[in-house]
Amino acid sequence: MLKRYVSKHQQRKEPGGKRLPIDMWFTSEIEEAESAESRPEAAANSWLFNKSDIEIDSSEGGKHTLKNFRFEERRPKEFVIFCEGPFVVEEKSKLITS
Repeated sequence: MLKRYVSKHQQRKEPGGKRLPIDMWFTSEIEEAESAESRPEAAANSWLFNKSDIEIDSSEGGKHTLKNFRFEERRPKEFVIFCEGPFVVEEKSKLITS
């Protein structure tokens, strides 16, 4: 299993407010990860991601649903979210939609 940080995420909505799947990009570099300014914000985003059935192409073949998104403090008041999974190794971050 490889550790990847969330480098960007975007919650799309239809006109009228219905939520669509979350678009998500990952990176192996902690410095490229998007950050939250507080522990509660990072915890809320981790919870949201865990409930969103984020799927990736698996290095083992097929699809894998990521679970157990967590966060860590990169610097004071900078919290980054990460997940471990069978990520396919690529040079750049990749768009993942759920």
